[in-house]
Amino acid sequence: MPHSTQQTVIEFMGGPLDGHREPLAVNVERLPEKIVCYISANIFRQLEGGQHEYETVVTSRVIYQRENQKHQWNYAFAGSFAPRR
Repeated sequence: MPHSTQQTVIEFMGGPLDGHREPLAVNVERLPEKIVCYISANIFRQLEGGQHEYETVVTSRVIYQRENQKHQWNYAFAGSFAPRR
């Protein structure tokens, strides 16, 4: 599968993080193939550059799968589920 080792950011496609671009500190190929993100109001404050608050209410967990589209790696939304209680 073609890929770019020069990629400096990875974009999230779909789901609650759609459009978020995260700067890379390592080569994209070293990133995990799947990630799970805990979603709360706090995560959106942080992504918008707001102050971190100690939010403990997780509203959902989402899965993103690393994939290559048009010679660019991204994390594509793969599903969500309610948090464990």
